[in-house]
Amino acid sequence: MKIYFLLFGVLFLAVSCSPIKSTSEDERHQAELTLHEVQTNVDDFHHDLNCYKTEFQILESKLENQSATFGKLKETIQREYQGKIENLLVRLKEVESRNAKVEEQSKETLLAMKDLTRHADETALALKQYRTRINDFEKTLIAQNLQLEEIKKMKGTLEEMATLLKSEEGATALHRVRSGESLEKIAKKYNVSINSLKKINRLDEDLIMIGQELKIPSK
Repeated sequence: MKIYFLLFGVLFLAVSCSPIKSTSEDERHQAELTLHEVQTNVDDFHHDLNCYKTEFQILESKLENQSATFGKLKETIQREYQGKIENLLVRLKEVESRNAKVEEQSKETLLAMKDLTRHADETALALKQYRTRINDFEKTLIAQNLQLEEIKKMKGTLEEMATLLKSEEGATALHRVRSGESLEKIAKKYNVSINSLKKINRLDEDLIMIGQELKIPSK
């Protein structure tokens, strides 16, 4: 288009600047040819311009159609991606909520573990103290058992001494009770009375036990 404008300007200047004599038929004919050529060029220019306008309109229409198609495609993509983005946001919120719950549960579990550890330490300390006390109690029991054994030995010695003394006073023998024996049988065996047996052995009843030693009074 710029070239056509330049050609048209050059031709116009050539025609306007060339001297035309009214008396010269050749020059007039030449001018007419020139004008005709210029007119032809102008017509061609108008034709080309119309073609360009038509092509421009077609191109503009195509661009508008493409723009509309692009707009519809853009809206479709936006709707699709908007839905996906909303779903992703919902899922993200759910994940964040779950993470918050897990974190809260982890904190609670950690606190519970700390409490259990503290209770375990306290229990271990209490068990250690109980074991110490049990060991001390066992030592005390052992010492008491030793004392009881000594007391039993002393009691046995005293009983033996008392038995010897009493035997010297009125008893002549000792009898160890066997299975199936009674005071009556023992009294008959040694030809003594039941009362004398009970008296010398300080028995309030007739009940005797197997292995029990009875003093037999002298006749």
